[in-house]
Amino acid sequence: MAKLSGVFPLPGTGRPADPSKLQGLVANSINHGNNFNGPNGNIGSRSAGQGTGIVLNIPANALRLENSRSARRLLVGGFDGSISEAEIKAYFNSLIASLELEDPVETGSSAVLQSFTTSDGAYVVLEFRTAEMATVGYGFDQAFFQDDDSKFVMTIRRPVDYITPFVDPLLQSTEPVDDDTVRQKIPDSSHKICIAGIPHYLNQAQIQEVLVAFGPINGFCLVRDKGDAKDSRGIAFCEFKDHSTTPIACQGLNGMELGDSKLRVKLACKGLDVDPSLLPFSSLEGMSSLGNTVKQNNKAGIPYRTPVLQLLNMVTPEELVDNTEYAEIVEDIGRECSKFGPITKIVVPRPDPKSVGTKRLMIQVVARKPEEESAKVVRGVGKVYIKFESAESCERAFNALSGRKFSDRTVISSFYPEENFDLGIF
Repeated sequence: MAKLSGVFPLPGTGRPADPSKLQGLVANSINHGNNFNGPNGNIGSRSAGQGTGIVLNIPANALRLENSRSARRLLVGGFDGSISEAEIKAYFNSLIASLELEDPVETGSSAVLQSFTTSDGAYVVLEFRTAEMATVGYGFDQAFFQDDDSKFVMTIRRPVDYITPFVDPLLQSTEPVDDDTVRQKIPDSSHKICIAGIPHYLNQAQIQEVLVAFGPINGFCLVRDKGDAKDSRGIAFCEFKDHSTTPIACQGLNGMELGDSKLRVKLACKGLDVDPSLLPFSSLEGMSSLGNTVKQNNKAGIPYRTPVLQLLNMVTPEELVDNTEYAEIVEDIGRECSKFGPITKIVVPRPDPKSVGTKRLMIQVVARKPEEESAKVVRGVGKVYIKFESAESCERAFNALSGRKFSDRTVISSFYPEENFDLGIF
């Protein structure tokens, strides 16, 4: 359905969207359901006939960037073997739960849904419940682990596939705001600044006095503890009214001596910069409007090519449990993909046999808060990753395999970050 809409072009191309197709999709979904049969074609020996229609019931929020896994993940390093993954996860669970947040951690819940160590052992990847929690956690980069007496200074960064959030103007409040109003809620965006190393004895007004020297601020939020005292944690987020001030302020504030401390200032949400016109909107109506904009402006996407190919909608967890069938699948994939160039490695994550249930003909994404993930959940199950020796070979495979069939399913292909593949981040 995504390809049929024309809103989502192939990476590196500027195919304009046709909003009339979106209207057709809406009408078709009302009368016949969202059924989509891809083009004919087989991959390897697992030939297929016509595709099976799948009903997708996806809420708008599930498609937003702030709900993506990469927006909720942080890579935490700077430790030796004496600190375990469990200790790091427990520390951040306790840390985030102790802070005053817009969307606080509920009683009985955890801030960190899951954690795992990268294949090279250099980082522990933490997946938070919300993007807000991840952004606040990112503010503790270069802070001591647990307390100021610790010998470990944490290095915290975003995953390489993190996309700089885009604030949809259609979702912003239309109520008039006084020019002197400083909001306390600052949405994640390319203009959000993180300021760390603030002396704890400075209050909100004193910190703002330093910031306004660079220009009027639109938003300011001081990270504080819960409770009556609301002690400062020495971290704040701000946004200037004039976004052109952002880089100037970052350069001027970073390293500034304030009291007995030096400020550490950087962009809070720096990631991949993607043309906002290519990002999913919250409704088909918004997508249709987006299609008109793209068609008129003919904006092109940013070329993004890696040596790693990710194949979606190709295998099911049930097929991967049996050892013989799993081996046949990997063999078929290797035989077909090797036609496009030398392959370095193929990864087909397998589920824990106990976690596999019966097959479902209908996939429903329910609008609910993320639940705690089982320790036996294997990341990336249902996806296939192939690393080629070159990005050129990967691109040839990408172009050839998109829309092909594998076991009656239409294959969807995409490039995957090489660093994530090498670190085992799926």
